Amino acid sequence: MESTHELVMQASSLALHVSARATDVRCLRGADGSALADACSNVATGLSLAAQGSRLRSGPLESLVAALEQCLCVLDASSVAASSASVLLIAGPVLQRLRESIGDIAAALQALAAAVEVPQPRSGEGSDSDGSESVVALLRALRRELLNVPLTALEERVVGCEALRSRLRALTEVQAGEAALEEAVRSALLQAGVPASRLRNPEARSELVAELFDLQSHSAAAAAGSTSGSGRAAASGPLLSEADCEWIGTVASALLFTPSDLLHQHQSPQHQHQQQQQQGSQQQAQQREGQRSAAAAAAAAVSQAEAGPSSSAPAAASPVPAPAYLNGSGSILKTPTPDAQGPGTSSANGSGGAFPSAAANNSGAAAASSGQAQCNAGCVANGMGAGCCDGNGAAGKAAVSSAAAGALLPLQRSLLCPITQLLMRDPVTTAAGHTYERCAIEAWFLNNNTDPTTRQLLTSKALIPSWTVKGAIEEWLAAAGLSHDQYDDMGDGAAAVYGLDGPGLRFILGGANAAGGTAAPASASAASNGAAAAACQVPAAGSSSAYGSFAGCTWEQVADVDAEAQAHLEAARVSAAVARALTDKLGAVTMKELREGAVSETHVLGLGLKALDQRRLLQALVAAGGGASANGAAGSAVSSPAAGVSARLMDYVTVSAAWQTEADALGGPLAPGRYGIVLMDDRSDDKPLKVRALQEPHRVWWYTRAALTAVPAASVPPALRLELPVDEDNMGAPVTPWTCEPGMLVRRGYDWRNAADRQGQGGEVGMLAESRQGGRMWRVFWSNGGEGVYATGQDDKYELQHLQVHPFSGAPVVDEAVLTPGCGVVRGLHWTYDNQDGGPGTIGTVQHDDRHGYVAALWPNHRLARYRASTQQGFDLHYCSRPGEPVTVFNAQAGLKVTRGRDWKWEAQDGEGGVGVMIRPSMCAEEGVWWQVAWANGTHNQYRVGRPGSQWCDLQVATYESNGDSGRILPGTPVVLAPDFARFSDAKDGPLRPGKVGVVVAVGGGEARYKVMHLRTSSTWFYDRRALRPLPGCMAVARCKRMKLNREGRAAFLGSDAGGGTGGDTGRSPRAIFYCGAALGQCRCGGCDGRCGPTNGCPCHACAELIGKRLTAEGGLADGGSGGVDPALMQALLALAVLEDDDE
Repeated sequence: MESTHELVMQASSLALHVSARATDVRCLRGADGSALADACSNVATGLSLAAQGSRLRSGPLESLVAALEQCLCVLDASSVAASSASVLLIAGPVLQRLRESIGDIAAALQALAAAVEVPQPRSGEGSDSDGSESVVALLRALRRELLNVPLTALEERVVGCEALRSRLRALTEVQAGEAALEEAVRSALLQAGVPASRLRNPEARSELVAELFDLQSHSAAAAAGSTSGSGRAAASGPLLSEADCEWIGTVASALLFTPSDLLHQHQSPQHQHQQQQQQGSQQQAQQREGQRSAAAAAAAAVSQAEAGPSSSAPAAASPVPAPAYLNGSGSILKTPTPDAQGPGTSSANGSGGAFPSAAANNSGAAAASSGQAQCNAGCVANGMGAGCCDGNGAAGKAAVSSAAAGALLPLQRSLLCPITQLLMRDPVTTAAGHTYERCAIEAWFLNNNTDPTTRQLLTSKALIPSWTVKGAIEEWLAAAGLSHDQYDDMGDGAAAVYGLDGPGLRFILGGANAAGGTAAPASASAASNGAAAAACQVPAAGSSSAYGSFAGCTWEQVADVDAEAQAHLEAARVSAAVARALTDKLGAVTMKELREGAVSETHVLGLGLKALDQRRLLQALVAAGGGASANGAAGSAVSSPAAGVSARLMDYVTVSAAWQTEADALGGPLAPGRYGIVLMDDRSDDKPLKVRALQEPHRVWWYTRAALTAVPAASVPPALRLELPVDEDNMGAPVTPWTCEPGMLVRRGYDWRNAADRQGQGGEVGMLAESRQGGRMWRVFWSNGGEGVYATGQDDKYELQHLQVHPFSGAPVVDEAVLTPGCGVVRGLHWTYDNQDGGPGTIGTVQHDDRHGYVAALWPNHRLARYRASTQQGFDLHYCSRPGEPVTVFNAQAGLKVTRGRDWKWEAQDGEGGVGVMIRPSMCAEEGVWWQVAWANGTHNQYRVGRPGSQWCDLQVATYESNGDSGRILPGTPVVLAPDFARFSDAKDGPLRPGKVGVVVAVGGGEARYKVMHLRTSSTWFYDRRALRPLPGCMAVARCKRMKLNREGRAAFLGSDAGGGTGGDTGRSPRAIFYCGAALGQCRCGGCDGRCGPTNGCPCHACAELIGKRLTAEGGLADGGSGGVDPALMQALLALAVLEDDDE
């Protein structure tokens, strides 16, 4: 049976785990999760206080532990609900099981309060009845708080779920069709917060259906686990019953039915193209037959226009359909069916109800008819025939655009890139003041030093983000009801539809580069532009052979691209069909040619690619020729945008004007006047921004983009701003294959290979998004909206480093099976626990936790708590380079002072215990990374840096500044007397003898004198710094038989019974325990000062392993640790304690 103290610690730990989990589970996001988290956190605190003032009974404590475990199981099981849809469907079972487990916790607290025992007073002391009453009152208050947890939002979801059940049951009874079932499910999911875009898109619907079926399979697995009787799940059983699983399957099956209107909107491009061809043929036949009537209609339209608004002239009778490209997906101009037209809408209009009035519709149709007649007449006059424009010439398109301009926000030419003639995604401005799409201008700069519009010679190729233009583009797209992708899908005709025509600068550049001449100025007339276009014969977007004869081509069929170029193009997401079209035009393409700019933007623009394929190929050229990304901007660790713009990674934010209508933003920690910072941006459609509040309550919440607005740093109170140690010249821990997970924040690293890539300038932050090459390459989303692929060990290059939160912080801590307890950690950017660690900058110790995605940390204030350590949960902690610890891939960084470590095998390269400085990472091997180190004796070499506990820890974080006669020495450092020690103070009178090893235990006298302990007698003496020579742990062990090297490379020695100390939580005498003397804050009994010894108390985690102990997930010690000293050797070491130093 466990002791009462252990039960209290276990219950407190579980309560904290429940508290942390309550805010992470999507089912409880908002006020529900906050209320449960606060109540459980108070339970943990209250138990600790109650245990101090009275003795608690073990029976109620065991019931409390069981109830908390049950609650934790319910939260774990509900974590599989990853969307609003799945949360809605499992709300009922979650609410029922949570209420049951909360009731059990409350009952256990009531029983605990009823069985409180008051310690018997000592003789002469009074009773402590007042303390007993306060403990009882406290436990009952905790019970009331738990029972009053509202769970209101969860109850509302249950109501919605039951309403949907009833609706589907009724529809099933009357044998309603699949469409009715789907409509009922869709309405319920929309009310539950599922984005309408996700329900409209068939691919997104399929993902939603797969997620619901995953709920079923997860429940089946849980049921199997409960049957086998394994773990806590066995006691609690599966969250979902068979009836619940059947109900979820019904909803998923209803979503499998796709309504015809959605099916039409998302037809494949090939299917749409076939339909457009058929419609075009019919339209041409009708237009040829009605050519004369069209001319008459044009004349009538002119007369109507001259008559003005009061004219009663009839509308044109001949219908002129919209251009074929307007009928594809993404268009906002659609031809309605006759019964869909409202009153007063002309049946001659080809654009339907997208316009505000019948007058506009009629005038648009008439103008279109007029334009058609003029085009046909002009073509016949020039001998080209009436079919030159497929019955819809440029004038006709202009007429349609004039009608569109009457109803939509006009599209200004300044919003189009002069090179690509596409709406810009990432507009940037050159030194000449002109704005372009970033990937297009970067491709131009690969072979030119001029501005493409003015031909002005540029003294700098720096590009400045044009946030004003970007904002205008976003506003125009929102007004048009389009996304960037939908606009791009409309092709080159999109500009004509919205009021612009003419080929633009793209055709001028093509003609000039092909001929080797000079491009026409940007002010050239439309006629000149048209002539240039005709001369260079630039194909229309979408006309490439990549979509025709090479469609469906695989990379195995692209024989004219070498392996390196193929890998590069694939990394940029260029399809095999596009690569085949490129080689068909240019011949063989090699990586060398891509680097040298043999393939230019002119070649790309001449392929007739669609917008997305064109952009990807341009980005590939930029990456190969000197820029590894498509977009970029200078930034800083915490960006400072203009107020009111869309929020980005590492922006300070507050809520927008419409935040209350966005998803569950009301349940988040932000409100008007409250600020947060964006820590993740996964660029998804459903709440992509993960924000940490900078004020109480310090919580993390997922928001939609529309719910937030970015604010300048100057608008945030100074006390709330983050001060990160960001310095472009300072290099932190490099991103390596062992230290990377999606969602981690990074910045420019050691080997920025492409000088033209301006991402990460000024400390701008990015986020790891996608791994490649086994973690040796990573795709990064940058805070300015750009992205790129970078080396993280590939070719022994390290282009990225982890964002530092502390001057010596390393990579974020990730929960993994090989995590080694004992490593130093500090709080990270995701930290939401106030000063639980003792304050900013406090270094704690990481250890295992029994829950996936979490780790535990022990702080110097004796607090042990669980923290998030995964992409899904967040990264609360970062590794830290603590003196005396091995240098690993997690904490290695440039400028770190080091000495030889436990795996050193390089003789005297370090100058016999000298101090070195880490310079930069070099070779990337299977076991770790080789680092260059410069030693104080002038030598340079490379050394192994691997994982903690591996055989690749050649280096150790230094505990002294110099192995000479000056410099600071930290406690726990082994020392010997200098050859001339007798010259300094009374060193000769101390217990240490020449050649014998002592340990520094304290610093005194302004760091000029050091208190050194004699290992055999544990006596101490103050020595002048000049009389001492510090040693690395491995050298000290080699010189002293009384010492043993622990796992982390520190020299350990046996403790002493002198002074009446105990062995902490080991259950042993200090004489049978190894200590290293380091101040690591790893006390587990609550009665030590956090130092490992030097004579008694709790040993550090690494020293505990020397006596055969291992650290448990609960933070205590258990038998079975690896690396324990052989019993015979232990007896030999104990025997040394009675020998004089000279007898060793």
